[in-house]
Amino acid sequence: MTAGQSIGTALLGVLGLMTVAASAQSDKPLTIRSQGSFFVGGETKTVSAPSQPPQDFTVNQMYVQFQQPMNGARHVPVVMVHGCCLSSKTWETTPDGRMGWNEYFLRKDRSVYLAEQVSRARSGFDASIINQVKAGTAKPDQLPGVLMASHQTAWTVFRFGPEYGKAFSDEQFPVQAADELYKQMIPDFNSVLPTPNPTWKDMAALGVQLHGAVLIGHSESGFFPEEAAMIDPSGIRGIVSIEMGVHHHAQAGSVGESGEDSDSRDVRRSPRRCEGSVRRGLAEQFQNLPTVRAAGEGRGRERPTDGTAEAWHSRQQPYADAG
Repeated sequence: MTAGQSIGTALLGVLGLMTVAASAQSDKPLTIRSQGSFFVGGETKTVSAPSQPPQDFTVNQMYVQFQQPMNGARHVPVVMVHGCCLSSKTWETTPDGRMGWNEYFLRKDRSVYLAEQVSRARSGFDASIINQVKAGTAKPDQLPGVLMASHQTAWTVFRFGPEYGKAFSDEQFPVQAADELYKQMIPDFNSVLPTPNPTWKDMAALGVQLHGAVLIGHSESGFFPEEAAMIDPSGIRGIVSIEMGVHHHAQAGSVGESGEDSDSRDVRRSPRRCEGSVRRGLAEQFQNLPTVRAAGEGRGRERPTDGTAEAWHSRQQPYADAG
């Protein structure tokens, strides 16, 4: 078995076990060898303003928080990146208080690096255009849209039930804790980002900095590990893409009356607009890179009317591939 095959097998094994074991909080103490935080990437931008000398700002830097278990050196570390309108809180304690993926991987002796997308939470972004519109030096129609995901959107996207407030009879998400999930949903400033998204470059750079890492993306960031690998695969030892959304063409920064972006994945987020092109890129540039994809949002949201998990899973199978 090659090193790549070994990592791929390990990823499949860990993800499979999590569906059974992650729901139970361990009674054993969690021992950490080291923890901390740092920033990756970023660039200096010089901004000029009337009657003031030019000022330099750092923009598009990515915040990373990490924990290393006592035996973390035994395994390749994992980098976890959150989805739309969320932060790295996604990977911590679940909305109903159970062990999250961060702690689960730590207890499996994997060092965990939680990254926050550029323009979200503790990561930076270039706010120049917002200030220019406020100052009157840029037109109002240049003001970027801010994506806000509603409770109703989350309920639909994550398939909690056939309609808002009504859960599927076999729903596995703890809908009684949905309010705690809604608290995690924060404004998304991706509309101010340049193309390509700086997060992709920063993720690739983080892999190099760690001397190899497995990149995990979810939902909006589900295809980010692939994009990072197309920029520089040298520090990437494996890819896990979870609930990759269906991408649509749309005008960047389009915001509806409700305050929500009319397309949660606008054209600024991915010049490669479909999974097919991503997969072709994978085949051409890093064919042997271990990859796990899990089907997710946007895939047959109507769900089988018979309510059986078997029927639901069989419908998702064509959209999931692992290697």
